[in-house]
Amino acid sequence: SYLLIIAAWLITFSFIIDNYWSGNSSADAVRDKIENYIHEQEKDFEKLLSDNIILKKIDGNKYEEGLLKQLTGKPYFLYRYFVNDLGQPQLIFWNTQTVLPSGMLLTLPGNSGFIKLDNGYYVWRKNSGINNITVALIPIKWDYFVTNTYLQNNFVDNLAIEQQYDISGKHTNALVKSLAGKSFFYITEKAGSTVAKSNTVAVCLRLLAALLILIFIHIVATYIAIKQSLLRALIFLVPLIFLLRLISYYYPIPLNFRQFELFDPSVYGSNMILRSLGDLLINAILFSWVVLFIYSQLKEKESRIKIAKKEYKWVILVFVCVTLLAATFMAAQIIRSMVADSQISFDVINFFTLNMYSVTGFIVLCCIAIGYFLLSQILLFIIQPLFPRNFTGLYLIVAIAGLIFLSFQLNVADAGFEILILGWLIMYLFLLTRDNLTLSIKIINSSKLIFWLFFFSVTIAGVIMLENSKKELRNREHYAETL
Repeated sequence: SYLLIIAAWLITFSFIIDNYWSGNSSADAVRDKIENYIHEQEKDFEKLLSDNIILKKIDGNKYEEGLLKQLTGKPYFLYRYFVNDLGQPQLIFWNTQTVLPSGMLLTLPGNSGFIKLDNGYYVWRKNSGINNITVALIPIKWDYFVTNTYLQNNFVDNLAIEQQYDISGKHTNALVKSLAGKSFFYITEKAGSTVAKSNTVAVCLRLLAALLILIFIHIVATYIAIKQSLLRALIFLVPLIFLLRLISYYYPIPLNFRQFELFDPSVYGSNMILRSLGDLLINAILFSWVVLFIYSQLKEKESRIKIAKKEYKWVILVFVCVTLLAATFMAAQIIRSMVADSQISFDVINFFTLNMYSVTGFIVLCCIAIGYFLLSQILLFIIQPLFPRNFTGLYLIVAIAGLIFLSFQLNVADAGFEILILGWLIMYLFLLTRDNLTLSIKIINSSKLIFWLFFFSVTIAGVIMLENSKKELRNREHYAETL
């Protein structure tokens, strides 16, 4: 009970912090971040202009290794022009190949401003000497015509705000100014993208409170399983988890998950249940939790399923086969959709394309694989006392039920993949019922476990590679049509 009391206090503190120590994101907060970023680069540019030694080295084309590293490592783009006798500027130094200042920029009046170039929005600073011009371009937001894994239309300086905010020329309260107070541009909220954001401390307190409540539920379920029966523990645990998860879809309990990038449908979205990568992660963890709970309780009790009437064993066998089929097709479709219907990169060969979403995706894959493997172990454990180990009826019922299910599928394009998955399931059951590969529910054998880890790794990698190749072809077709 003390877990619930602590959770209640944590939730209370989180509400107080969220209301009176507000850290909610706003256009003004975004404006302040962008302004600070611009001001830092302007100060650095002014410091560079005051260093005559560096400027003479640039004009004389005399670069040391340390100087080159210093100039190319700047977060803004630097250009130095020499003005000839005809008054025409000639570029003699640049520290990037990302963009080139337009000719119009060199003739603009003043020493700072805001401009839209071919690949994005920039704040420019300019200093004109007797026979030279020094230009700095401070990137604010990229705006590529064709986007891909490497070219994304987002804000610079790690500001992940492109889903909620944009740059605008229309007057708003969030005006971004230069270091000298000159107006550059406005920050505006995108229509329909306003999401209530909680303070970071409040988020941590609510997540900790949710964790304590889940621990309380687990302890109660374990107590019921020990004192009464596993079936009654599951009747308590599963509906309660399902109800809490269902409530979290419609209400901000324990908090509004939409404020986090992980719950952005543009990254991953398959259906109403798996509407984001974050939702998929939560569901996968809850599934693994329930399966591990059942597995651990069966291992502790070391009991076998007792059937009062032997004629019920065929009903149980059909139930086990249907459950295995449903779990297999569902897991395969989820793994497939994580590649096909998302912006998640699983291309481990191109290491720098991997990001936070890739790591989260690998965690989800692990939860699905572990949960599925233990679930299949539990289902086979149920029918162990009823049928011989190498009972061919198991494969036959799985094959017939699977083919009946596929016969009513309307999506012909996925038929080949689903038949392949059905064949994989029969092979998996054949291997799982071999004496030299079977894992006991009571004792884990490390050598057998390594084999199953390898088996699932190869299987999941095969699905990912197949879908990656299809996705790559679709992207190429899309780029060709765009061009």
